[in-house]
Order: sequence, then structure tokens, then C-alpha cells
Amino acid sequence: MFRALSDWLDEPVLVLRLEIVRIAAPLAVLGFMSGRLAHADEWIGDAGFRVPDLGGGDYRQPLYVPALPSTLAWALALTMVVAGLACALGYKTRTSALVFAGTLAFVALSDRLAAFTVSKLSPAVMLGIAAGPAGTRLGLDAWLAGRRGVPAPEAMRPMGSVRFLQLLLVTIYSASGIAKDLGDWHTKPLVLWSHLHDTY
Repeated sequence: MFRALSDWLDEPVLVLRLEIVRIAAPLAVLGFMSGRLAHADEWIGDAGFRVPDLGGGDYRQPLYVPALPSTLAWALALTMVVAGLACALGYKTRTSALVFAGTLAFVALSDRLAAFTVSKLSPAVMLGIAAGPAGTRLGLDAWLAGRRGVPAPEAMRPMGSVRFLQLLLVTIYSASGIAKDLGDWHTKPLVLWSHLHDTY
């Protein structure tokens, strides 16, 4: 079994797979968060409602991230948008993916009430993109390297980052499904009703 897993991890895959994720994921995340980004001062800043600090030691709040001043909230939102667009364009891909992952991790921890699957998965996806050769075949980095006379890298190569992203999605959604199957919705029908009506 471990031999088959090792062979699968070492099997060459198309770099284009990672490039597609590198282009689509930041745009999808930014689109999903656009409603929050438009109100950054209320979302992660001190202009909106914040869950109060429970003083530490409370299992419901293992980490408290205080609100940012409004100016810093807007600066973080702008940094998130610029880094996400730079990553999608393939410009300074590794750096932009890491900055984007950092901003995504901060907002997921800062606003625990609005933390959702996309905000929790996105930093891990961006770290997977940063760890791989994203931007080397498509995007501004590849175009600039071609203008400098740098030969294009191989189209297929072993990439742990692609395998990581594949396993991440399967693991997260399987765990979510198992947790839901073990939940109260089997015995309490209002739980399922509230989830279907997005009131949870």
C-alpha cells in the first residue's frame, strides 16, 4: 500500500493543473469575499461588532485577535486584493501566494463568526500553490522569464503540491461529511431545516 502511495506521489503530473488552480482559486476566493472586503472596517476593523475577549482559557475562544484600526483594516483588505490578483496573474507568484495566504489566515482568525469553509481552506490552498512551480509555465513570471531567454520548464514533473491539494479536498469534505452524519440531524429535524435555510 505504501509503495502504491509513494508511486502515486512521485508520478509526474502536468504543471498546467497547478496553473489552473493558481488562476482560478484566488479569483474565486476574492469573489466570495468581495461582500466582506467592501466593508473591511466593519468586518475586521473596530467600526463593526466584535466578539468580546473571553479572557483566555475558554474552549470557545482559543485565540482572540483584536479588531484592527479602520485604516489598517482597509490596508489589509487592499493587500489581500492586490496579492490575490497578482497570484492569479502569475506575477511574483510564490511571494503573492504567501502574502495572500497570510491575509486569508488573518481574516479567518479575526472574524470567527464569519469563518466558513472557503476562509478556512483558502490559506492551505495558497500555501500549496506557493510550494509548487506555479507561475513557471503561464502568467507574467513565465512571460518575463521567456523574454530574458530562460527556457521554459518541463510541462510534466512530480509535484507534491498538486497531490497535497487533491488530498486536502478529499480529506476536508470527507471529514465534514462524517461529522455531519454523526450529528443531531438524524434525531432532530429542525437542525437540517436550519442548515437548508442558511440560518446556522
